[in-house]
Amino acid sequence: MSTLDLVREDRSLLIDSEWKMLSNILRAYDTYSIVAQVCQTIDNLSTLPVESQLTVIKPLEIVSQIFTSIQLFISSLPDFRILTINEQTSLLERNLYSIIGFYSTLFFRNTGIFQNVKYMEAFTTIYGSEMMLLAKNVNERLDPDSTLIKLILIVFAFSSNGFILKKHENMGRDGLLFGTFRLFGSQNVYLELLWKYMVYRYGYNESVLRFSRFIQIYVCILKKLAIINENNEAHQNMVDGIIEKIKQSLTKNENEQIPLWGKT
Repeated sequence: MSTLDLVREDRSLLIDSEWKMLSNILRAYDTYSIVAQVCQTIDNLSTLPVESQLTVIKPLEIVSQIFTSIQLFISSLPDFRILTINEQTSLLERNLYSIIGFYSTLFFRNTGIFQNVKYMEAFTTIYGSEMMLLAKNVNERLDPDSTLIKLILIVFAFSSNGFILKKHENMGRDGLLFGTFRLFGSQNVYLELLWKYMVYRYGYNESVLRFSRFIQIYVCILKKLAIINENNEAHQNMVDGIIEKIKQSLTKNENEQIPLWGKT
């Protein structure tokens, strides 16, 4: 059921401003999504000679685009924009690794990569068959409601710490990590929105079960990502480069970034 369909029905659980916020979140997600362009590339793959199909599939480039997509999505949120540049950098540096797991799993599902033999072969070359099998299993367990996933991405994005890698040298001086009150208000707003939407759609008992599954999958994804970053040098180097570029971009574009919507 689309958001517009929901708006036409009973709004007893979500007030007008919350429906507007939900609509803005979905629009922001779609604005920076790369699903359409990857689907177009997949559709065009069949027109190429068999021997050249694998050469046009570049898994690390796709993962890099996924990182950029989720970073732009989170950066467009008004609650992210009110943070200082140092706080924004700190938040992305510590949470981008973890939320990328949920985001990429949804991306793989929406693009149908798990059902494409050539793409699976290409990703298996980089990440190994065992890791791709685990990723496919997580994908099958993921909640079918994409709106829930997009909302919980923001909840995890405003967590105090989703750091899964080795402790970085500045963490001890990271005020945002210990001053979680700076994040609590924002996270609470999005978590309440998520919960009210879940109860509206599925009722209380089913919402409890779905939320519990989200936490289980989140922990599973963290474990998977930790293994990848520990053992896959190509992936680790790529991610380190992306994080560094994001940090530089935030500083460079401090006065140029405009959120897709304002606080209401």
